[in-house]
Amino acid sequence: MVKRRIHSPRVDMHVHLGHSRDGAKLAWPEIQEMLDRYSISHAVMFPVDDVKPGPSYSYLNTQVADIMDKDKRIIGFCRLDPKQPEAASKELIRCLKRGMRGVKLHPRSEDFSPPEAENLIAEIEKEKVATVVLHTSHEHHCHPLPWERVFARFKKISFILAHAGKDAYREAAEVALRCPNVYLDTSTVSYQRTSFLLKKVGADKLVFASDMPYSHPAMELLKFDLVLENNNAMRKKIFEENPKKILGGF
Repeated sequence: MVKRRIHSPRVDMHVHLGHSRDGAKLAWPEIQEMLDRYSISHAVMFPVDDVKPGPSYSYLNTQVADIMDKDKRIIGFCRLDPKQPEAASKELIRCLKRGMRGVKLHPRSEDFSPPEAENLIAEIEKEKVATVVLHTSHEHHCHPLPWERVFARFKKISFILAHAGKDAYREAAEVALRCPNVYLDTSTVSYQRTSFLLKKVGADKLVFASDMPYSHPAMELLKFDLVLENNNAMRKKIFEENPKKILGGF
């Protein structure tokens, strides 16, 4: 496969590391090869729901931090479990000291509701963490609508709704329009739904994400090639300007 050549930043806002309980897995050498092949200038990386995560994902968070130290393209996010409040609080501070820039929360894998996450999110905001990636879908605890009160309460945090709500994509779009601090990651979302989201919320609210290993950079890039056609201004917003704004720079 031919490596794409680009002259401006291309940021992937959703890359997993580790071996998931559902069998999906991705190690650093594979990620590195993907970044090189698809000319991804920066990638937000966090643990998958690993089979041996350690307390509040401490084992995998450490691996992410170690990789971040070796490769400046990696922007490390720690994964935290709100149902382990003491461990999550300690892990947040530890990971911030290692230079991590954000947090990943997965209400389906860890089975927590919006109210159960609020104390941890309050700590995240207190520590001046700029960004939280939140798994969203139509499933239990993951629907965007019940989370809207959290987004409204913690206005200093930019929330990225991973997978743009999946089957609840229309509701995710409405939440993004009502909440200035909410953005949509369209990984694993179909071409049709991505087209709808672009028209509904505009390029200012979207970010590019591969969701490796659950999707593939080639698939997600092709989707945007088709959706955006030759609109370079929107492409620049989705692949560079929005991530830079959300993360506070690279």
